Amino acid sequence: MEAQERLHRYVDDAIAMESGLLPALKDMADEAISNDDRDMFLRHREVTQRQHDRLVQRLKEMGKEPSGIKGVVNKLGIMGHELVNVMRNREEKAVRNLITAYGSEHVEIAAYLALETAAEAMGDARTAELAREIRAEEEEFVRWLHGRLLALPATVMQPAAT
Repeated sequence: MEAQERLHRYVDDAIAMESGLLPALKDMADEAISNDDRDMFLRHREVTQRQHDRLVQRLKEMGKEPSGIKGVVNKLGIMGHELVNVMRNREEKAVRNLITAYGSEHVEIAAYLALETAAEAMGDARTAELAREIRAEEEEFVRWLHGRLLALPATVMQPAAT
């Protein structure tokens, strides 16, 4: 496979990754136990949609069309949600959603770092910059998730008021 084709595939994979996360973020917002959490998941869903759109635009500028959502990406989202569905109560689901999102976001960060590096190696400054911008957005969401993971599980473990 030619290097340019490989770069196209990386961008296409990123598009599929973002597409696969959109419904999961909506579900996580719907299952949130606080308005702040719900709002953050919805805001990140909007960011994810914009990332998707920017990646599609870039791929088209490169003369290619998105191939559609790929099975591996869907499995990542589905696997996380299957774990959530076995949880018994709303608070446990909220914690599991944070864990799932934290893992998914780190996969995205790694993918955008690889895309950035590949684009730089190809001399494609626009794609490298897009990957850098999106990676920074993902890192911002991870910082929020990290803070929530430091707080919510302890809250869930508190005995219920009677």
